[in-house]
Amino acid sequence: MQGVLLDVVSELTGYPVEMLDMDMDLEADLGIDSIKRVEILAGVQERDPSLQSVDSSELGSMRTLRDIITQLNGSESAPVAAAAPVVVETTPTQEAKEESVEVARQVLVSTPLAPAVEVPISIAPGYEMWIVDDGTSLAKAIAEKLTAQGIAARVVGSSDPIDGEACAPVGGVIHLLAASEYNESSLITPVTEQVKDAFRMTKELAADIQAAAKNGGAILATVSRMDGHFGLSDSKFDPNQGGLAGLAKTCAIEWPAVHCRALDVDAAMGESPEVADRIILEIGAAGPIEVGVRNEGRFGLTLEDRKISRKKMPLAKGDVVVVSGGARGVTGETAVALAAASKAHFVLLGRSAAPFAEPDWAKGLSDEGQLKRAVLQNEFAASKKPSPSELEAAYRRHAANREINATQDRIKAAGGTVEYRSVNVCDNEQVASVLNDVRKNHGPIRGLIHGAGVIEDAFIADKDPTAFDRVFDTKVQGLNALLSAAGDDPRAIVLFSSVSGRFGRQGQVDYAMANEVLNKLASVESRRRKGCKVVAMNWGPWDGGMVTPTLRRQFEREGVFLIPLQAGAKCLVDEICCDDPSATEVLIGGGFDQAQAPANQSASAVHQPQATTVAFERRVSVSDHPFLKSHLLSGKSVLPMAMIVEWLGHSALHANPGLQLKGLSELRVFKGVIIGKQAVNIEVLVSKPEAKGSDLLVTTELRSRAADGESILHARGTAHLGDRRDSAPTIDEPKTLTSESFPLSADEVYDDVLFHGPDFRAIASFEGTGPDGMVANVKSAPRPAEWIDAPLRGTWLTDPLVLDGVLQLGIVWQHAKTGNLSLPGYIANYRQYADRFPQGQVRCALHVHQASPSRIVADAILRDESGKLIAKLEGCTWTTNAQLADAFGKVSSRSAQA
Repeated sequence: MQGVLLDVVSELTGYPVEMLDMDMDLEADLGIDSIKRVEILAGVQERDPSLQSVDSSELGSMRTLRDIITQLNGSESAPVAAAAPVVVETTPTQEAKEESVEVARQVLVSTPLAPAVEVPISIAPGYEMWIVDDGTSLAKAIAEKLTAQGIAARVVGSSDPIDGEACAPVGGVIHLLAASEYNESSLITPVTEQVKDAFRMTKELAADIQAAAKNGGAILATVSRMDGHFGLSDSKFDPNQGGLAGLAKTCAIEWPAVHCRALDVDAAMGESPEVADRIILEIGAAGPIEVGVRNEGRFGLTLEDRKISRKKMPLAKGDVVVVSGGARGVTGETAVALAAASKAHFVLLGRSAAPFAEPDWAKGLSDEGQLKRAVLQNEFAASKKPSPSELEAAYRRHAANREINATQDRIKAAGGTVEYRSVNVCDNEQVASVLNDVRKNHGPIRGLIHGAGVIEDAFIADKDPTAFDRVFDTKVQGLNALLSAAGDDPRAIVLFSSVSGRFGRQGQVDYAMANEVLNKLASVESRRRKGCKVVAMNWGPWDGGMVTPTLRRQFEREGVFLIPLQAGAKCLVDEICCDDPSATEVLIGGGFDQAQAPANQSASAVHQPQATTVAFERRVSVSDHPFLKSHLLSGKSVLPMAMIVEWLGHSALHANPGLQLKGLSELRVFKGVIIGKQAVNIEVLVSKPEAKGSDLLVTTELRSRAADGESILHARGTAHLGDRRDSAPTIDEPKTLTSESFPLSADEVYDDVLFHGPDFRAIASFEGTGPDGMVANVKSAPRPAEWIDAPLRGTWLTDPLVLDGVLQLGIVWQHAKTGNLSLPGYIANYRQYADRFPQGQVRCALHVHQASPSRIVADAILRDESGKLIAKLEGCTWTTNAQLADAFGKVSSRSAQA
């Protein structure tokens, strides 16, 4: 195994095998972060599938290559990790993808919320609540009111919380900030340090808070004092206050069992006892994480689809545009596009040294491993063996130099002029000196793009405060230096923010908090700088730059759209030309709400529901829905995903009569609907329809109510409606899908692999299987009345038995290939071309595009007996879980072999 591991590490890092040692520190010696560890594990497990899979929570304990060997030889009871998929598909070229890409654009807006439903605050017995002193009477008032409710609460200082006093373990913390106004002369204020202190305290309390969550309940809340709209309506507040929300949103993802809230209380409300009551009410209430509080009510944040309204480019030929981080990566790509649109003079600021002519021995070497070997041979004496970190530093110097030179050449080719300056963007004096020199030689600074940023992923509990400061300061201190040096001359200011700030992201609390500061600064400066376009662009992940192949696969698993480089660069140019003054926080990209929702919180606790009108309600019990007796997991009836497809489609038509269901997209199951002895009352909601091409899009959600009244989101999808269905396209299936005979009969599959009972024994026979899929004949469903008392319709819209058969085939194929059991949870796209499915049987061709021991992604083609295309499914995803063998009531083949 050691040889395999060293080969994989060499392949993924470019280090020659002879340089590697099993006891090298992964981070200090090899620069291997947690993301790269996932890729290494996946690479080793791909070459030897018999090795033990490793849970992602164990990654932080791996310090050396030897630790990886130990983990891979771990106990059989170790949980299964979500390994990177083995991609078996051929992807189109980047140029081909760029031609048809339309990148989603949304603007953050504040919208009214319904009155809060009061839910008493509770934390685990024996734990206490801390309220961080904001220097006003508010913290004391909150503590007294919580104490009156029977919760042990105390006011603590932000940087020295205990003051030597013994206390119980902490089960909750409320981070308060006092109202503070914007200092136009400097973004760095006392609030900057208070926001950092909030992270430091949260890190120190991490173990206590997570333990409390397991023992009865835990709370983490942040309270900023802006305008009650998270800065979207007022320009007087200190933008640093926005950083608190990034902390709460990231905690909600990393600690899903902890009740997290980010409140913004209008500073004009003061610090009265009534304000303390409102804060306590909101902390306990169900609903979205982010809630604004004003005298007239409560407000939430929503993302509004909005098309660009254009005006002329504010930058002219020869205007000076300063771009931090602009010589490399995605920021460099945007500089090239802006050069083509403006013909301006670009000043690229970066940490790398000034560029030099590439040596002959490096020319033509594009592979990382080849270039590292060339650096090793040409820059180090034969007698001296460099350490991996020394080789990495030399390699990065050459790689950065190559990228800087290439960016400058492309800017010139696009019609701009360019110069590069090596500078620490966090150093006010360095930045001021460079910009003063530029101003003297080329004129005032007319454009400012702050794209500099670093990422050092680590969980909150593990994050080094020094690393936190590096990430946070590059964004916040760097922007302060740039604004101070640029003065009031800019006509356009673009801040590179991130969806990590909008939603929070695991491992990126520092990045999320810093970008939230930038978001609020954009609101403040947009109102202050009349005639200057100021916008914070909350980018989704780009298909390049900081997005490594490992991250790319992770985003693909989450359903997050990757922004192509040229399309993203065009978005920046369009945004600079936009004349909408309310668009100060803009989100670019798509697929985030599902990806960012904490796994065991209902999505309603994180995001406002997109579907708002109840289309129908239904009481679901086993007696009224007898088919549920044939769909049991762990002995409990579970509503099939195929029936969810049917009901979501019905809800969209119910609200829009006279149309036809063309299909559904982005269908995701968040939480299964489990029906026990008691019936479950479900409601299916729909949004207002939106036109897109020939389709009318309706967001539809299936929800139920918890015992405490909180709405639980079970599934969401977008229904595509129209006057008539689309014509069936011509689709060919790979011949390899039936290159081998399948060794089991349908009866044997149901006896030995699947959990489905008589009503859901959909598979009739197998035509064959292969390395990338299989073909089978599946049965059509009987009439709805045979499955359901008082069905919604007399005939099916889709065919829940055929669709369930498709989803069963994915389980069967993965089990046959890996010995693992899985369940479906996501369908990217379903399209139906026939009014009704035929009675009898349907031929299903399952084509697997991505496969690993932990998940598969596949498409399915459904045809009638004559070969006519009935429907297709794209991007269906099945995920493995180690406990499914017990839930299925089966023993997986892998377990049987162990």
